[in-house]
Amino acid sequence: LVKLLESGETSVRVASLKALTRLGHAAVVPVLTRLALAGKGELSEAARDSLAGFPGPAADGAISALLEDKDTNVRRLGVELVGGRGSALALPMLLKAASSDRDEAVRVAALKVLRDLAGAGDLPGLLEILLKSDSEDVINGVTRAVVAVCGRQAVDGAGEIVIKKALFGDLPDGKSRDVTRQVAKMVRQRGPSIKASNARFG
Repeated sequence: LVKLLESGETSVRVASLKALTRLGHAAVVPVLTRLALAGKGELSEAARDSLAGFPGPAADGAISALLEDKDTNVRRLGVELVGGRGSALALPMLLKAASSDRDEAVRVAALKVLRDLAGAGDLPGLLEILLKSDSEDVINGVTRAVVAVCGRQAVDGAGEIVIKKALFGDLPDGKSRDVTRQVAKMVRQRGPSIKASNARFG
């Protein structure tokens, strides 16, 4: 599979990439990272999706390294991927990028992801960014993130939300998988508004 990924027809390379991701073959993470940074073609897009959903700490480490890269475009990709993974590391890393990255575009990109992921516990960090920023784009990004966080806290007090069944995929008749436990956890942590995406659900 690794040999197939390295060269040949794009469709075969994408298929091998997806298979290696399903297998959780950690040794392929550097290859996925290189392909994700290679451009905007089908293979690069598939590599980005695979990195976002790749199981285990190897991908966490690779994506963390992207956020420290000297290239602005690489750091922006890192922001996109760390948000898609939704790991415990995501929020501190995104808050750091939104607060202190040297490029405004990266800070704004991080705030855009935080708008979907941040919770009530992240409000102090967001407000700190707001107080020290003099960029209109950053201020607008923080404002939208804070509004979104507050909106997610407004849960109906009539009773507890119970997720009985959640499917993600090509519905109603295509391939899908059960994400009930994942969605239930997200609802408990972030409230009833869940943004569905391939990056989030694999």
